[in-house]
Amino acid sequence: MPAFADITVNNYAAAAVTYKMEDVLQGVAKWNDISQGTPAGFRSITLQIRRSTDRSNGVDRVLVKLARPTVNVTTGAVDLTGRVNTEAIVPVRMTLAERQELWAAHKNFAAHTNCQKAMVDLEGTN
Repeated sequence: MPAFADITVNNYAAAAVTYKMEDVLQGVAKWNDISQGTPAGFRSITLQIRRSTDRSNGVDRVLVKLARPTVNVTTGAVDLTGRVNTEAIVPVRMTLAERQELWAAHKNFAAHTNCQKAMVDLEGTN
């Protein structure tokens, strides 16, 4: 299990953004970017692992959620929130090497032009 501490993630301009470790409640770790906005409008990242009760043939799930609220500068209210939810479904019988390959493919596709164009410019499948 990794240490749960503050994490730094680069933004689109490649500037480092520090997300402060908030807590781990009911198996969900949560980090917030408290550098701007209000608590309702903090950018956040959550991480959860849901382990299968069937350790011989079940699947574990890794859930990562990113939220990017936009706070109205006049009212202070959250106008909208963009989200990315990632769920990895990992059979418990999958080997370490197979998990590493699954992770590498996911990470590299997220950085691929096709994924970026879909996410940023809404270009792609239609």
